Amino acid sequence: MQSHLKKLQYAFTLCFIFSVGCFTVESKCKLVSENPLAPKHAYRCNCCSGNIAEPITEPAVESVTEPMPELTLESAPELASITSELESTYEFANIYAVLISAGVAQKGVMLASEYWDDLVLQYKMLIMNGFPEENIYVLYDRGHDFDSVFWHSITNRPVTKKNIGEVFDELSDLIKENDLLYVWWMGHGSKSDTCKLTLPISGTTEEFTDEELSECINRVSHYKKRAIAVMTCYSEGIIDNMDVEDNRTVTLTSSACQENSYSIYSDCDDLFHAEFNYELTNALCQQDPCGRNVPSDAIGNGDGHISLLEVHEYNTMAMMESTPQMGDHDRISCSTHLQ
Repeated sequence: MQSHLKKLQYAFTLCFIFSVGCFTVESKCKLVSENPLAPKHAYRCNCCSGNIAEPITEPAVESVTEPMPELTLESAPELASITSELESTYEFANIYAVLISAGVAQKGVMLASEYWDDLVLQYKMLIMNGFPEENIYVLYDRGHDFDSVFWHSITNRPVTKKNIGEVFDELSDLIKENDLLYVWWMGHGSKSDTCKLTLPISGTTEEFTDEELSECINRVSHYKKRAIAVMTCYSEGIIDNMDVEDNRTVTLTSSACQENSYSIYSDCDDLFHAEFNYELTNALCQQDPCGRNVPSDAIGNGDGHISLLEVHEYNTMAMMESTPQMGDHDRISCSTHLQ
């Protein structure tokens, strides 16, 4: 404890010198300009192509007459070490997840089976990242596993609007100010000309609008950070609903709002997966389903912890058929990890 206090005292002293008493530490991940990943063949599950969103331009920074030296993690390696250690050890008190697969797998239909196979990939990824099984809420089809994967059922309840609302009502009483909430949705998507997203539930006649799903998620109002991943066609349509100041939410989507999402065939496990889901779980696990290493951490700062910004950058380079998007109004993606 004394050692940590001395390190923190050192960090505060450095920061006071460089920033005249204002303590601000911003972790930055660098973009990689070229794609180091080998190309692969992708198999489309939809027939249309869409527009690719323009890159986001960073806002201009006002100049000052006497610029002060910037304290960065590169200029203070001791501070970088302390920051990384504290974030990885103490970032969240508890971690919770809601996995919703709104499609229905079918026996003998490989493309349809991805609605279950991708759900399993997500579940395994969460366990690998330390999520307690009792904190993972799984909604699939009529409330039963499609196939046996673990020694017990992982599905908690059927996918209905009522059940989804009830899950977030339950979590609103459980999740506290120092906790993390991760939400994953997979299914079909439709759009309007104004980038409004509709998410149908295949096992019923129900559907969510992006506003309705966001309202459900926002019932959980006490948390430290949230991460949301949406795999549908036109999925960027939900970002504007979640990208609100002080929402402390990072939203990752599989495509731009005028763009379809696609499936790929994996020669690793001989299964079809939604491209976004496959690359997302690979990045978060730093390996594919066969245990082969995935260089997601090498794209960022190589500190051994995969931030959501590193995940997004990896997805952007690895995905060939659509353009993943990220919402991060409060700029927390670089310091947010699913651990």
